[in-house]
Amino acid sequence: MNSEEKREYNRKAVKKWRENNPETNKMFRKKYKSSEKGIKANKKYNTSKKRKEYMNDYMKDYNKNKENHNKYLIRQRDYVKFREKVLKDEGKCMSCSSKISLEIHHEDYIGCGNIIILCRKCHKELHKQLNQRR
Repeated sequence: MNSEEKREYNRKAVKKWRENNPETNKMFRKKYKSSEKGIKANKKYNTSKKRKEYMNDYMKDYNKNKENHNKYLIRQRDYVKFREKVLKDEGKCMSCSSKISLEIHHEDYIGCGNIIILCRKCHKELHKQLNQRR
């Protein structure tokens, strides 16, 4: 058995142990995450090539769906400028006329034409109604 085969065997054995001992595994993982070594590893992972590759793959899959891709494009840098301008120009909720905690609701996420300015409370209420209809 060469070193690669040993690693693969160990990975499978550990995976099987984790599946058979979920509570103990959870305790060990929690302990490791709070340790100095775990904190260091987490920082390294979040800035590593592996993490970036994972996010790139995730975004490729996410953007394959046209609807998701349109949502992604709208949230880019230009959209932030557009959002600030609209909120500044309109300045109040279209439902209750509040001027606090304003948000933009997109009806279809295709372009920036179909939007409604709402306060956070009215926006949440609208989404509740939309989810109930579905």
